[in-house]
Order: sequence, then C-alpha cells, then structure tokens
Amino acid sequence: MIIGQFCDSYLPAVDGVINVVQNLSYTLNKDYGKCVIVAPKSPGYIDQGEVEVIRCHSMRIKQRPPYMFGMPLLDFKTQDKLLKAKFEILHAHSPFTLGSAALWLARFKGIPVVASFHSKYYDDVFQATKSKMMAKAATQIAMDFYRQADIVLTVNNATIATMREYGYAGEVKILPNGVNCAYPANPQAFIEKVNTMYSLDPCVPLLLFVGQQIWQKGIKTIIDACALLKASGKEFKVLLAGEGHAAQEIKDYTQERGLSDRFIFAGLVKDREVLNGLYLRASLFVFPSIYDNAPLVVREAAVMKCPSIVLKNTNTAEGITDGENGFLCDNSPDALHSYILSILSNDELRKKTGIIAAQTLPTSWEQVADKAYSIYCEAIANKFGKKLSKKRVR
Repeated sequence: MIIGQFCDSYLPAVDGVINVVQNLSYTLNKDYGKCVIVAPKSPGYIDQGEVEVIRCHSMRIKQRPPYMFGMPLLDFKTQDKLLKAKFEILHAHSPFTLGSAALWLARFKGIPVVASFHSKYYDDVFQATKSKMMAKAATQIAMDFYRQADIVLTVNNATIATMREYGYAGEVKILPNGVNCAYPANPQAFIEKVNTMYSLDPCVPLLLFVGQQIWQKGIKTIIDACALLKASGKEFKVLLAGEGHAAQEIKDYTQERGLSDRFIFAGLVKDREVLNGLYLRASLFVFPSIYDNAPLVVREAAVMKCPSIVLKNTNTAEGITDGENGFLCDNSPDALHSYILSILSNDELRKKTGIIAAQTLPTSWEQVADKAYSIYCEAIANKFGKKLSKKRVR
C-alpha cells in the first residue's frame, strides 16, 4: 500500500502532531508498504531518513517560528509530483491547507481520505489572533473538512466530545498515540548522566515538564504552584524541556516570581537517551494543560515509571485513575501546589503509581500502525469493494 500522510507542519518544528506523523509513517513504512509525507517547505532544512517527504511552497508564520504556512495548491511542481504518485489512500493530519490538498488529490484520483483530529483548533486560532470570530470561523472550516473525509479519527473519547462541541456529528474512530521508547536495562546510568548534565542534586526532587513553551500548556499554573511550594520551604527543582514562541515570556515570569534558582530551561531535548534520563530522574511529570488531547509525553513518562499529575475533567485525563496510575488535580495553583507536596511526601505511593502507569498507559507504535492499516483497508474496501490483506508485508 502506498499512503500519503499530509500535515500542515513538520520537521524541523517539533510538537505532538509532528511526532505522530513521523512515528506512524516510519512504522507503516517499515511494516506495511510505503508512506510519503507531504508538508510545507522549511528553508535550509534537509529531510533525512527512510520515509520520503514531498515539500510544497510555504511562507513563514512570524508569530510561530519555525512553523511554516503551506501553499500546496499554488505549487504546480509539487502538484505534478502528487498527481504522478501512485497513492492508494491519503491520511490528512490537519484540516487546513494540506488537508484541502489531500481532499483535492483524493477526488482527482478517486481514492479515499482518512482524516485525524489532533488539536483544539478553536484554542489554536484564538491564541494566535485573539479573535473569537476568527476562531469560530476556523473551527467551522475544520468541521466542514472532516465532514468530507471517508473516515474520521481521533485519539480518545474525550476528544470525540470536543468534536461534538465543535459541531461534528458523524462517526469517529479512535486511533491512539503511541510511544517509541522502552524502559532501559540500566536506568541508573541514564539518571546519573542527566544529574551531571543539569547539575541536579540526587537528593532533591525534580518536577518535569516536556512540551512546547506556550502558555496554553498550563505553564503559568506550574510556576505559580512552585512559588507556593518554595514558600512552604520544600526543596525541589523544575526542568522545562521544549521550545516555543512564549519561551522568553515564561523565563521572565519565572524570574518575576523569584524562582530563577529553582527552574532549569533545557530547551529542545533531541537526544532520546537524555529525554529518557529526565523521565527516569523526575519525581513527577507535571502537565496541567487543558489544551492537549492525548499527549505523547504523558505516555513516554509512564514508560519510564514516572507518574503524571494532570487536570481533572480534561482530555489529557482520559485513562488516568487518580492515585492508581497517575494523579488528577483541580485547575488552580493552590490545588497543584498542595497535591505536589502530598505526592512528594508519599514516596511509596508515587513509585507504585508510576509502575501501574507503565503497565496501563503506553501503546507501541507497532500496535497503532496495525490499527491504522486496518482502518486504511476498511476505507479502501468501502470505496471500491476491494478487500486487502491486513497482514504485515514483512
């Protein structure tokens, strides 16, 4: 099977959707045939790896470097490549310019389109424009896109509820996110490496956040909770790993709250061993985001037996039972501070919760790819009445 994976953003930018496209494409490419990623050009970046990438014309998004705005339907060379490619199915990971290109190409070729709902588009557009009218209009465009897809996917039941709030009434299938890491045979070596890299005292608890440095991830709540934690006399360090357009604002606010001595800004951590070492070293993964749907980082932390604390009644909380395989907190700095203090005071519960998280939360990309391929086969069968083998090619 030759599969086109269309996404509005791709490397060198890094976020959850990009990780999904990269890992799903790699695993499908390895086990089921050939994937081709279609994404905006990023000046100066050279694609590497086994998965073919077709880039289209783009322009910079000034407010969100290094993200680019793709213009595939104005790029005739790219259109020619796409028309010549022998795609059997297309998978769109965004509803805007590259999603529109996927619909156009599918109609021209008479092949099915599978579309994934990954992000809270209303929140994304409102954050960028501060306009409720524009956010509502963009959300309507997104829902119109999903209504034209042959099969619609998202990551969990909570996110299906978000789609219903946005006005989508059709069928939605669940395709979860996977993880591409495994618990190491020598965890202590990983821990000692990051202790040295970041000058961490082995006896001081570490609170970890991994993700884009943007306010909608709940980072202000982390900072305000940590100001209370410091005032209570508790020793701790916080490490934020990631990059984003609000990174400097976040550093400034941390300094304003008198926490410069407690926070470490690691930037984007590309080395998988270092990232795994941070998860292993962390006492708690703190992720108070109301924006995310099913963040990969919570699953990655779980693989390393690091329990997460997330907000109650959010999409991120699906699959987590409070005090069993993670911790659920009210959305306020006071509540987060109190719960972190309680967890750090009960090491037995914290470790037990991490072990159960490792057993219950992660899904491998091989399992995700198996399900994705089965869905692709279903879409093709529905379109053409053609049954395909659902076995791996090798």
